[in-house]
Amino acid sequence: CPAAPAANTNYAKIYQDIWDADQALNGVPGIIPSDPRDEKRGYVVVDEPRGNFREGSNPDKNIITKVVIPESKRATYDLVKKLFDNYTLDQSKPETPQTSEEKAEIANFINAIKDTAPMKVARKFIEAQKGAFLTDAEWYDAIDTLWFDIYDFTNSTPQRSGFEHIFVGEKNGSRLGGYHFWYKYYLDDQALDEYANGQDNIEYVAPRYFDLADEGPINPNAATLRYRYTAYDFENNKSEKLYKNTGGFDIGESPEGLIALGMACFYDPRKTKTTVINNVKLEMVLFAAGPENRSINSFFSKFKGFDVIPVVGEPKPPVAEEPKPPVDEPEPEPETSLDDVRIIAALVNPDGADANKETVSLINTSNLTINLKGWTIAGNNGNAFELVDAVLDAGEIRTFRLPAKDAQLTNKSAKITLRDASNNIASKVDYDKRDIKSGYTIVF
Repeated sequence: CPAAPAANTNYAKIYQDIWDADQALNGVPGIIPSDPRDEKRGYVVVDEPRGNFREGSNPDKNIITKVVIPESKRATYDLVKKLFDNYTLDQSKPETPQTSEEKAEIANFINAIKDTAPMKVARKFIEAQKGAFLTDAEWYDAIDTLWFDIYDFTNSTPQRSGFEHIFVGEKNGSRLGGYHFWYKYYLDDQALDEYANGQDNIEYVAPRYFDLADEGPINPNAATLRYRYTAYDFENNKSEKLYKNTGGFDIGESPEGLIALGMACFYDPRKTKTTVINNVKLEMVLFAAGPENRSINSFFSKFKGFDVIPVVGEPKPPVAEEPKPPVDEPEPEPETSLDDVRIIAALVNPDGADANKETVSLINTSNLTINLKGWTIAGNNGNAFELVDAVLDAGEIRTFRLPAKDAQLTNKSAKITLRDASNNIASKVDYDKRDIKSGYTIVF
């Protein structure tokens, strides 16, 4: 038995290896409607609009029109579905303590996936990156920590787990955060008895491929789209209408396939994690969080086009509709979380007169540049200071001086609130009167 695992620096290839292992025994292939269908292997029929599609013209559009999962592959899909109602929908609220039943459901899921084919490929890759073999107990703990640890995130998102954000999705004001698992989208887009509220909860708006509009819809292994989602809040027995401006997911991977891909990405040391899976160029994007950044925050892939563009049949002519003048689509913004910008410090009581001397310091915790134009900082005086042409580079900390006419920080127990341009709370901090010292900055 070797003392240490062999090194593996072929980082781009690991994703194809995991995908192949998953499709051989666990996943089901995505196909376009004209492709042949193998009932024994299973399949997902993907029918995204092609050609001239008017945004919002067909809210009942199902982009996943049929799913066949053979009985031999169903077990983990059924187990993962049991986890969807275990989490608090509103990310601004802490998680309800997990019940013994919910903890058992997570344990059952991990035990069912940990030794599957795609997870074995991921484990071998991770052992190579660590330079040491993992015991079975260490492997279980690695899955649990990366995906299921509920960690303190930010003041505006008190608690989160990677599984919750990526598989289930979260309410972020009026927007939908995360939600990158194709099978959950499929379930939510159907009216299924004994699932959620039993209704079709997806309103399709448009494909979102921008300058890859001709290539994206003919790739059945992923979808990038804009949609509205009526999310069912299991804790409060009600529904919340949410909006996803640009979202997406790979199609056809099993739950363990997605878990394995995310774990490999977590240990992929490259800054930009590019790969090719089945002729499709992808960038794998992962954000870490939690204590010592040892858990997953978000994980998804970005479609970058085909290596070789396949030849497919021409789409059916679109239904006649009013012509629209051509518009230049904006470049898609990289997906960042609202919580990536945080309030980290404030000078509440400057020496001398406070007017125009109070400051608030922000940090961009992500690895992407974030434009703060239209964002606001507010104290407790009912007014807010609007940021103009403020851009924070990845990791940048910047201190903003608050004009007294726009915002004031009171010299008693109070709060400071940062909102984005859509008035969603990005960060909120509280300070106590006892923390305030003349000329001293309070660190949060």
